[in-house]
Amino acid sequence: MTELTEARGARAAYRALAAAQKSGAGVPWYMRAVNRRLGRLIAAGAAQTRATPDHMTAASFVAFVLGAGLVVVAEPGAAMAVVSMLLLQLGFAFDSADGQLARLRGSGSPAGEWLDHVVDSGRHLLFHLAILIGLYRFTDVSDVVLLIPLGFALV
Repeated sequence: MTELTEARGARAAYRALAAAQKSGAGVPWYMRAVNRRLGRLIAAGAAQTRATPDHMTAASFVAFVLGAGLVVVAEPGAAMAVVSMLLLQLGFAFDSADGQLARLRGSGSPAGEWLDHVVDSGRHLLFHLAILIGLYRFTDVSDVVLLIPLGFALV
């Protein structure tokens, strides 16, 4: 067994994960400093339960859909922006946690990696479509502006 799979308790799991992070080369600062650290906390806690990496992926998608859904259905404002941002951030933290939990338990699989990538791809597409719909519903921008999130969705 490796140090990762031998980790007992959330603190030990957190320390083991901190020592076993993927390289930060080419990874944006925010992802390293925020998403990975929040994901590490979630993964260390989840390791004390029966939660699986696929559960983390599902939680990531649910948090994301709730956050993006607010952009679609709620009138823009400070409260909506803060709640949406927190839900979107939670989604990114769970997205980081899935891989970290898999590494911690030594339970990664090609199917789990595939699911993670499919959810990531869906999240990117849906985010831009949520922005498009929110702009259409709640602003009076020209049709040319609406092409911007549509273009990002296509890319």
